[in-house]
Amino acid sequence: MSESELTGQIVQCTHRLQHFLESLKDQKSAVHSSLDRMQLMSRAAALLIEIKSLNRAAQAITEDGREAANEAKKKTDQWHLKHQALQYQIHHYNTKIAQCREFKSSEADITLVPFQQFEAEAPPSLQVSPEDRNHQHKLAINRLEFELIQRKRLVAEEAELRKKRKALTDTIEKREQAFQNLNRQLRSVSGVVEPLQSVLGIHTHTRHTLVKRSLLLPTPLYAIFHQLADYKFTRDDSSISVEIEGDVNDAPPNHMTDDAAADADEETTSSHKRKRSEISDKGNGLRVRLTLSFSEDARRGVDGKSVSLCFSHHVMAPSARVPGISGGCLIGVTTDVSAQDLILNLYGPDPLLSQLPQRIQQFNPFAWAQVMAGLVHIPEQQTGAVPVAVYTSDLIKRLRLRAEAKPMLKTQIDFLTKLTIPVPSPSPVFPLTAETKLKEFSEIISTEESDQLTTPSRKFRAVFVHNDVGTVEMEALIEISVEYPLRAPLFTIKFTQHPDKDPLHHVNHLNAIMREVNSQVTSFTPEREENMTLSFQMRHLQMLLDIYVKTEMKSDGEVGSRLSIRNSYGRDRQKPFVFNRQTRMFEERKTDCN
Repeated sequence: MSESELTGQIVQCTHRLQHFLESLKDQKSAVHSSLDRMQLMSRAAALLIEIKSLNRAAQAITEDGREAANEAKKKTDQWHLKHQALQYQIHHYNTKIAQCREFKSSEADITLVPFQQFEAEAPPSLQVSPEDRNHQHKLAINRLEFELIQRKRLVAEEAELRKKRKALTDTIEKREQAFQNLNRQLRSVSGVVEPLQSVLGIHTHTRHTLVKRSLLLPTPLYAIFHQLADYKFTRDDSSISVEIEGDVNDAPPNHMTDDAAADADEETTSSHKRKRSEISDKGNGLRVRLTLSFSEDARRGVDGKSVSLCFSHHVMAPSARVPGISGGCLIGVTTDVSAQDLILNLYGPDPLLSQLPQRIQQFNPFAWAQVMAGLVHIPEQQTGAVPVAVYTSDLIKRLRLRAEAKPMLKTQIDFLTKLTIPVPSPSPVFPLTAETKLKEFSEIISTEESDQLTTPSRKFRAVFVHNDVGTVEMEALIEISVEYPLRAPLFTIKFTQHPDKDPLHHVNHLNAIMREVNSQVTSFTPEREENMTLSFQMRHLQMLLDIYVKTEMKSDGEVGSRLSIRNSYGRDRQKPFVFNRQTRMFEERKTDCN
C-alpha cells in the first residue's frame, strides 16, 4: 500500500468514525433508541479493527520511510566525505603547484659535461634524436642522467685511488720505520770500512771537505758548485774537476745576503758620500773552478789537455743593477783558453751582456751563468738561444764541443787553405772518387762596421772546379757561427762558370745541392765526428758537384748503368744525390710528397 492510498483510507475511516460517534451521541440523547446495542458494538469493533489496521499500515510505511531516510542519510554522508576528500586533494594539489611554481632549481649550479662530449660519449639510451632536440626538458633530464653516470664512475675511481694511496702510505710508513736507524747503521759501517779505505788509498773525505768549504760560498756560487759537484760524483767522471779557490779565512761563515751586498755598496762618511763603485768583490773572495780534461787523441787536434772555467761572485752597486737580476750581484765566468768569449758563449747571442756597461762586461756575466746560479729568470719569448733552465749535462757537453771544436776548426781551415779536404775519398760515407778539385779557399775579412758590432762569425769563400766535360766552376760562401759545431756552417753556392749560359736552367739543382749540404748534415757526418762537420760538408759538396756534372752533362747510356738508374727524377728533374748502400746506386731524395 502506498502512502497516498493509506492517507485516503485513514480519511475515510476518520469520517466513518466521526459519523459513528455522532450517531452514537444522538442515540444517547434520544429517549427511545431504534438501534440495538449489539449492533453498535459490532460497528465500533469494526471501526477499531480498521483503525488498528490503518495504524499498522502507517507504522509500516513510517518504518519504510525511516529506513529510506537512513539510506539517503548514509548516501549523503558518503557524498559529503567524498566531497571533503576532493576538497582536500584540490587543496593539496594547489599547495604542490604553488611549491613547484615557487621552487628555485639548482640545476644551473650543476656543471654538466659539454654537449659535444655528451653526444660523443652518452649511451644510446640517453641519446636525443634530432627531432627531440627542441624538447629542452627531455634533453636536460638525459644530460643529468649522463652526469650522474659519469660522477658515479668518478666516485668509483676515487675510491680505487684512495685504496692505492692508502697502500702507498702504508708502504712509505713501513720504509720510514726501516730507514729510521739507517744513518746510525751507515756511520757504523763507515767506521768499520774506514781502515780498509785508508789501506786501499780510497779517499772519500775529499768530497766531504769540499762540501764543508762550500758552506762559505755566496748563495749563487753555492748553487753552481753543488750542481757541478753532484754531476761529477754521481757519474764518477774522472775527467771533471770541481774545486773551490780562494782564502777560506777571508770568507764569512755564511752565504752572502742582501744586507751584506748593501753594506758593500753603501759606503758613506760623516761629511759627504763617497763615490760608489759599480761592481766589487767585497765580502767573499772564493771562486768555483770547473776543469774538463780531454782525450789525447791526436786526430781531435786539441791544443792542451784541459780547459777550465772559473765562476766568481761580484756585488753590484744599486746604480748599476740590471732589472730582472735578483740578489744585487752577478756571476762572472772566465777561462784559461784564448778568445774566451767564443768559448764561453755556449748558448749563442746573449741577451744580458748588451744591457750591462762595458766595465762590467769584462767579467763575462753571461746569462746562462746567472740562470744556473738562480739570479735571473729570463722569459721564454726573450731568451733567444739561452734556455730558461741550464742543465749541467748540457753545459758540460756544450763546453767540451766548443773547446775541442776551436783548435779542430783551426786545423781544418789550415788544411782547406792548402786546398786539401781532410776527409778521405772514396770512403763508406762518400763512395765516389773525387774528380772535382778545390781551386780556392780563403777567409773573407769584413770591413763594415755593422758586421763588427754583431755576434762574431767567420766567413770563407771556396771555389770548386770540374773539368771533365767542359768547365764547371762553383763558388761557395761559407758562414761559420760561434756556435760551431752545435750549429753547422751555412753554405750559399752559385755557378761562376757553366757551359749553359742561362742560369735559370740550373737554379733548381743549385737549391737542391744547398739543401743537401745544409739540412742533411747529420746524415753524412759520423757520430763523434761533429768537430769535423766543416770538412764533411766540403767533401759532400764536392761529391754532389761530381754527381751533378756526370748526370747533367752526359747521356743516360754513358752514366746510367754505372752511377744511377736514371739521371733525373720527377717533373723537377731531381738529381740522384742520395747513396743507397743496399743497391750501391745513387737515387733521388725521398720526401713526403713522393
